[in-house]
Amino acid sequence: MDKQLEALLNSFDSNGLEDVKQLSFAKRREEKYILHFDTLFYVLPLLKEYYSILEISNQRYQTYETQYWDTPHYDMFHQYQRKIGNRYKIRTRQYLESGIEYIELKHKNNKDFSLKKRQRLSSDHRLETIKNFIKEHSPYQYDELEKTVKNRYFRISLLNKINNERITIDINFHSSLAPEYTSTLDLSHLAIIESKKLIEDHSFLEEIFLKERYFSIGFSKYAMAVALLKGDKLKTNQLKRKQHLLKKHLERLDQNAY
Repeated sequence: MDKQLEALLNSFDSNGLEDVKQLSFAKRREEKYILHFDTLFYVLPLLKEYYSILEISNQRYQTYETQYWDTPHYDMFHQYQRKIGNRYKIRTRQYLESGIEYIELKHKNNKDFSLKKRQRLSSDHRLETIKNFIKEHSPYQYDELEKTVKNRYFRISLLNKINNERITIDINFHSSLAPEYTSTLDLSHLAIIESKKLIEDHSFLEEIFLKERYFSIGFSKYAMAVALLKGDKLKTNQLKRKQHLLKKHLERLDQNAY
């Protein structure tokens, strides 16, 4: 972790994990932003008045490792590309500092809401739990799926001081491709920022970012990792366009740098 960034995070008011649980909601609307990592040193001080930071075991960021699953033909990836409603993402997620792991499912419905379900995993009956969870909450069966990409990154979590909104800031992002995990992707020069809230909740981040001309951009860490690591073997025309738009987006940020 960058020492200057760590000092900046330490200047925020903090909340514990029990506060995040109180704010937990499965049905939410999301907005994503992609910024250069260095822009955080300008942005975070603007947010400090309105958001507190999640602190766990005296640490204000957590290391996530996420293993995604898809069909052999990458059906879930292609559904994302085509923006099909009622699409799914299936993953296991581990919090490396604590070793806690979940099986998670994210369902984007036809109304553009994200619905998320998850279940904690333990070493006892882990595989059985994963199989039953996938069967119960998705149109897939475990045996239809295989491991695809694995993402690892640091996550900073901010909580709106007056409503249910949560902000996540993912940095030091790296991805690798199953089964060997030798093909790797490094996006550590970027910060991936996401606002997660109920539709009626006000977002100070969205208000500030609009003023600063930081605009939201459709972005899936899973889909982008697949496109960049496996694009030569899959049809990724729509994501190639999105990669081009992302490049233009970052160039515009450079031109309007603070």
